[in-house]
Formats: sequence, structure tokens, C-alpha cells
Amino acid sequence: MICAWFPFAFGAERWVTNMEKYALNLGDDGRILSATFEQFAPAGAPIVEALPQGDITEYRVVDGEYVHEPLPTAPETPKEPTDIERLEGELLTSYIAQAELYERTLALEEENVTTMMAVAELFEMILGGM
Repeated sequence: MICAWFPFAFGAERWVTNMEKYALNLGDDGRILSATFEQFAPAGAPIVEALPQGDITEYRVVDGEYVHEPLPTAPETPKEPTDIERLEGELLTSYIAQAELYERTLALEEENVTTMMAVAELFEMILGGM
């Protein structure tokens, strides 16, 4: 006899054996929406001796057989950034802009020193020639 711990809807959990029968709740396309024990079955529900392994909602019943047919997963839609994420992005952009500005300032200071040295040499040449 095979035994297994089987969770059902509404938080009811109990040990079941392969001797019990189950009632299926099927969608219009034969997809298994849920299952319960035979004694809780609504009128007209299909009764089966075994349930498919794994997630039963990934199965359809076609001609009395289980057909594994998982629902297609919807493509992930890009989510709007949270306020924190937006602020972090703005802060990062600000840091990058500051770093670029600092590099440009250093380059300008270097150019300024070079220019000042050239002016000093010119003054020396002018004053030395007098």
C-alpha cells in the first residue's frame, strides 16, 4: 500500500493511500483546477483512482487520460522602478557627472599650468632681450 501526505484546498491535510478515490474539478478545456476526496465530490464530478504526479493544474483530462500541458507563462512585463531605485539611479548619474567634471577640471588646470609656463618663458625672452 502506498501512503503519502497530501495537502488539499482549505488547509485540510491528511494521509491518503492509493485505495481512496478522488473527484476532479475540471475547467471547460478539461484542465484540472482542483481535486478532493470522493466523499466531498459535487454531483457529476469525474471520479478517478489516482492523481497525476506533481502540480495537478498542469494536466488536462483528454479521453479519460491525463495529458501534461503546463499553462504558458506570461512574458515578464517590465516593472516601473520604485522611488528608491529611481533615486539611486539619479545619484549614480550625479556621481558619474561629478567624476567627469573633476577629470575635466584637472585637464583644464594642466592646460592652465602649461599656458602659464609658456607665458613666463615669453616674458623671460622679452625681458632678457631688453
